[in-house]
Order: sequence, then structure tokens, then C-alpha cells
Amino acid sequence: MSDPSTQLIHHAYTPPAGFDAVPPAVYKASTVIFPSVAALRNHDWKHKTGYTYGLHGTPTTFTLEERIATLEGGKFCTLVPSGLAAVVLVGMALLKTGDELLIPDNAYGPNKAFAHAELVAWGISHQFYDPMNPADLAAKLSPKTRLVWLEAPGSITLEFPDLPALVAAVKAHGQTHAQGIVTALDNTWGAGLAFNAFTLGVDVSVQALTKYPSGGADVLMGSVVTNNEALHHLIHFCHMRVGYGVGGNDVELVLRGLNSMTLRYAAQDAATRQLASWLQSQPQIAAVLHPALAGLARSRNLEAGLHGRGLPFQRCVQARLHAGAD
Repeated sequence: MSDPSTQLIHHAYTPPAGFDAVPPAVYKASTVIFPSVAALRNHDWKHKTGYTYGLHGTPTTFTLEERIATLEGGKFCTLVPSGLAAVVLVGMALLKTGDELLIPDNAYGPNKAFAHAELVAWGISHQFYDPMNPADLAAKLSPKTRLVWLEAPGSITLEFPDLPALVAAVKAHGQTHAQGIVTALDNTWGAGLAFNAFTLGVDVSVQALTKYPSGGADVLMGSVVTNNEALHHLIHFCHMRVGYGVGGNDVELVLRGLNSMTLRYAAQDAATRQLASWLQSQPQIAAVLHPALAGLARSRNLEAGLHGRGLPFQRCVQARLHAGAD
């Protein structure tokens, strides 16, 4: 191989094995090289026993998936390009024409928009329920219900629902449901630190890794985690078919962010509690919305859901001004 171009592309040198370091290595690839055609054909696509194509996973993405699964208390994780992509993936993987979806009325706005637009166009109906009233959820469950979204706390208004009661209502109805009903939690605010969604009976937990795991406001990424291997396969293969993928450099930044995540979460919790307390004392403020404020139903449900972890939702605070206040 005397041609310089060939020598540069197919160089004979291979670095020695055995190098390791604190940060995980960053692998970037589209094409994955197999030792033989037989190895390609015999690959197990269902488990992380090897590599098939850069879009379907590298050592770097597998590492982050395993760490996010551990953070959430789950077993299986799939990475997607954003938090919204995680929500959409769950819907695409689990719903079909004729199914119905239930969404809390305080849910993340783009989740509602996806139900209103794409899901309706695909023949999938939806209803909204009051997350602070488990009886309202129970009354809206039907033989058509396939998926129930949960949020804790709710977007913007920050109500913290009685998650065990909501999950129990779904499970009770699901026992007589031909296909069963899946519960999916948008756990972006809890981030896997405030409570373990799976000990509460949730089937699927999604996060916008854009928020707390990243921590730098410079990455878009999401995750879908479950303990159920059959559910994971539905989600994983849908993920492959629609062509979702995440970049190696973005994964590197989220992996780096995980190292300081618990410290940042606790620090922001303390700062936000101080801010919420100060806002309550200001005459121009009509109401302060924070999941941990004493005396509110959201606070009691929060305490019940934390199971002693002691890390509530730090950056979640909203203030409503009196009319005419600047």
C-alpha cells in the first residue's frame, strides 16, 4: 500500500490495549466494523452484547444509558435527542389506532400538543384528568385506555399529586384490561433523585436530560427508562425504526454533568426554598407555587412520595403577582 491516501485511511498501527481513565471514552461512528459477515448476521439486536450501527449505540451511549437507568432505579434505558422526543417515543411505541391516552391537565404543554395533533390524526383519542383527584382518573379509565401519563410535580403550576393513589387506580382497572394499561411518568423535575418512580409502581419514567443531568444549558437529550424488558423492547425497536440518535459529544457532556448532579440538585433546592420563602413575604405577590411549601396538598403528597430521600424539587418555583403589580 504505497498510495498515501490508502496508508492514511487503512494504517497498520493499532494502539496498545489496556488504556483507561476517569472519564468514559467518546466513541463516534456511523459504520461499525465486524470481523466477519457471520458476526454481523449472528448479532443479538435485543441486548447490549455488541454493536451494529452508530445510531443504535456505541460504548459511550451504552455507558450513559446504564448510568441513567441506575439513577432512575430502573433496568433498561433508551436515549433520545430531547425530553420531548422521549415523550413522543413512548406514545409511538405503545399506542395504536383505537387506543386512548389519559394526560394530567397540568402536563407539559408539548405532550398535550402531540396528543391534539399527531395522535388524533393517527386515530388515537385522549382525555385530560385532574391529577389531584385520583377518583377523576379512575372514572375516565376505559377498555380503550392504553397509556396514562403522570407528572410530579405538574408543569408550571407545580402540583405534586398522590402518585401511589394514581398508580393504584390504573393498576386496579388494568387487572381487567385485555392489554393492560401502562403508566408513564415525566420525571424531569424529580430527576431520579427526589424519589424512585418504580418503587411507586410506575412502568416507564422519562426525563429531559437537558435539565439536571446535563446542568450546563448546552445539551438537548432525553431518556426513557423501564424495569420491564418487554416494554423496553417495544420502545427500543420503535426507537431504531424512527431513526432517533444522540451525538457522542453530547453524551460526553451529560456524563460529565452526572458527576456533580447531586451537589447541584441539593444546592438549588436550598436556594429555591429561600427564594420561595422571601417571595411569600412580598406584598405584590398573590401566590407562590412550590411543591414543598407547608400546608398545601402538594406538600403532603411530596412528603409521602419522597420516602425519606429528602430532596424535593429545587428549581420549581412560580410567583403570581397581584393585578397591577410591577
